[in-house]
Amino acid sequence: MTVKGKSGSPWPWWLTLMCAAALYTGLKYLLPALELNNPFLREMVELGLLLAPILTILLLLLAAKQLYDIPAAEQEDGDRQPEEEQPENQ
Repeated sequence: MTVKGKSGSPWPWWLTLMCAAALYTGLKYLLPALELNNPFLREMVELGLLLAPILTILLLLLAAKQLYDIPAAEQEDGDRQPEEEQPENQ
């Protein structure tokens, strides 16, 4: 059940935006700064460098969707007057 005025998302759009920025910074700059001796972990760091922009773009698209997502109930009732104020046609 969603509250009127809220989208179906469990978190606000700006939180998704901040997660995208943190993910990109972590994968692109912080993770490579670690001195890893394990060859497998070094390959995972290289994979993180390749996936950083892709995952960030996906999160940014989700944030944009959340920002401009208007629930269907608000779209239908947006132009309508509340029932108490509607004139009766008889």
